[in-house]
Amino acid sequence: MASNLTCEVCLVSLAILLIGVIAYPASDKAEPGTTATLPRPKDCTSPPETGPCKAAFENYYFNTTLNKCMDFIYGGCEGNGNRYATEEECNDACALATTVSNAL
Repeated sequence: MASNLTCEVCLVSLAILLIGVIAYPASDKAEPGTTATLPRPKDCTSPPETGPCKAAFENYYFNTTLNKCMDFIYGGCEGNGNRYATEEECNDACALATTVSNAL
């Protein structure tokens, strides 16, 4: 029973992958080694929001002007999605998603 379910999950995953490859083929005009700009997640473009609470947690937000993650003080409630506990989390979500090398 579990084997059949695993097989079905694999087949569905493969079908989704193939649809993505067919729907979005690689550009023939791209030269190997060139870079392409990817859109940032919407949260990464929001300004930092401290929120109305009075705590003082050091968090990080992505600064689109400087194209890097910076620290700010988060009050502990509300705010927005451009808030990360560590600089590494911020970079993983925003900074490193800005360019990708076309190695093919």
